[in-house]
Amino acid sequence: MQEGLMKSKKEKILILTFIFFITCTFQWARWSGLNNSDIGMWNIEADAVVHGGPEEFNFLGAYGHPGGPILEGTILARAIGIPFEYDQAIIVCISVLVGLATVAACVLCFLLRANMYWCAGVVSIVSLNWLYQFATPPSTVASAFFVVLLLVVLYLYEHRETPALQAGLLLGGSAGACIATRTDIGVFGFSIFLIFLLLVKRLSLRGAVIAIVTTTGVFVLLDPFMWFMPLEHIGDLIYKVTYHYADIAQAHVTITSLLHIATLSLMSIALCIYFLFAKRKEPLPRPFVFVLLGMSVVWVSIFLTAHSQAERYFLPILFAWEVLLPLLMLSFVDQFFSTSSFKIRHTYSVGIVLVVVLYELIFLLVDLFRFI
Repeated sequence: MQEGLMKSKKEKILILTFIFFITCTFQWARWSGLNNSDIGMWNIEADAVVHGGPEEFNFLGAYGHPGGPILEGTILARAIGIPFEYDQAIIVCISVLVGLATVAACVLCFLLRANMYWCAGVVSIVSLNWLYQFATPPSTVASAFFVVLLLVVLYLYEHRETPALQAGLLLGGSAGACIATRTDIGVFGFSIFLIFLLLVKRLSLRGAVIAIVTTTGVFVLLDPFMWFMPLEHIGDLIYKVTYHYADIAQAHVTITSLLHIATLSLMSIALCIYFLFAKRKEPLPRPFVFVLLGMSVVWVSIFLTAHSQAERYFLPILFAWEVLLPLLMLSFVDQFFSTSSFKIRHTYSVGIVLVVVLYELIFLLVDLFRFI
């Protein structure tokens, strides 16, 4: 029995390692194939943080997102002597961060449902997602981190027996990493999820305090500007958010382009609404669905009324809905074909995962071939 358990653990580690390297490979291929001005902007920012210079605090450049994990990873890669230029180191760092987030999301999915089909769907969505073509380095990493934060919240909701310390560390760690990458997205998501978990009594006051302290600690640790100018930097982060919302020259996203990038998310929302009204077993807790729906409405309303509008601002909330889609589709098939044999239901489940994987892969390849 012990031997079988060890073998099982080794297999899981090998699978997670494979997922990590596959994700890194796809991310590396995608970012290396792009002539992306944002890579150059973050290249300049990383160099300025190390050597100083006016670009270090350029609000029209990379400063103020803050993109801390990307900057720290890039600087660390250079500091330990890895023979990369800053632009190459940035691509490596993005790939590693998304790879780690993909592995974390896979583990959380398995802990939540132990459904390998959902795990496979989530891995393909986080690692291959065609929406990355609209992303910048921080919005890429923040979208992957937001998925982890969402799944942590779902886990804490469904496992109310989770000790306060563990719950606070899980929530705070995932939220802190998200805030250190994109402060506006991270703070917005963390605030709503924290209040939600407190209201439904899945997080005690002690757990909430631990979560806030952990979030703050991780944010400070992963944002290099917090090390030497914390108060001024926080003011700068607030300024950049308000500047993009109200002061910058207007740039609008059309409803057509928004519907185009939200195809899978709208399917996910439609299935959630179906399960809310159908007299069938719901794959997701109702309070969790209501909170995510409310958050989506507020999110879209904020960014559609901002002066600075771009597809990348919607990516985290779209990723949140997309990772739930395979679970919703699998539940729908399982219930709709409940009288069918296991073999038929298994075939449909495999088909769903293949459709999701092919959907992401085809758009990814189209994205890559545009730059060859």
